[in-house]
Amino acid sequence: DWSSDVCSSDLGLPVATERPETIEAIDRFVQAFMSYGTDFQPILDAAEADPTCVVAQAHAAALMLFAETGDAAEKAKPYIRRGIEAAQGVSERERLYLWTISTWAAGDYGMSLMAHKALAQKYPRDLAAAKIGQVRAFAIGDSASILSIGETVLPANADNHFVHGMVAFGLEQCHRLADAEAAGRKATEMDRRDPWAHHAVAHVMETEGRIDEGLAWMEGVADTWEQCNSFM
Repeated sequence: DWSSDVCSSDLGLPVATERPETIEAIDRFVQAFMSYGTDFQPILDAAEADPTCVVAQAHAAALMLFAETGDAAEKAKPYIRRGIEAAQGVSERERLYLWTISTWAAGDYGMSLMAHKALAQKYPRDLAAAKIGQVRAFAIGDSASILSIGETVLPANADNHFVHGMVAFGLEQCHRLADAEAAGRKATEMDRRDPWAHHAVAHVMETEGRIDEGLAWMEGVADTWEQCNSFM
């Protein structure tokens, strides 16, 4: 089973590739995506250099779709096409992840979200898929799904500050403000460089009218945002 020859060093997820360079690019994509960073060129390079790696193709397609420009789906198509051509023989996780991205590109947001929920249940260590699932749930106003995806992957990733930040945002979207603030503060205590956790706590303070406290909170962590992308 060549799909398990090389694994993602960060999360231990089997990836069908024979190129360690592709694994490094995948890990860098996950880190940049979870931290709202800018280190995305390596995954595009890997997708070109390793056309049979389904995960690299799906990540590259997702990056195109996140641009949310009028031609985003068209730009994602070549990566999705290559992923589909290479999908036979790879793991269920890789095929299901490609399905989430291809249905998103096709505009079937409900089906894409269902696939992300299935991934979260079966493969909770796939944090990029879970994070994208939350984004898709947010796009269609499904706050309950934002929270459920975060809570589903939390037990397998209790030591990962990014996941506590994901849960914090879901709690805030479900108006569980005290719980959201606690989760966001926990994520920040684990690692100060978690802009999504900062964002969730700031939303709580804004909602509760704690404006001066919110400004102080944001100013207290603003030094960690220098490497963030324009979205954050």
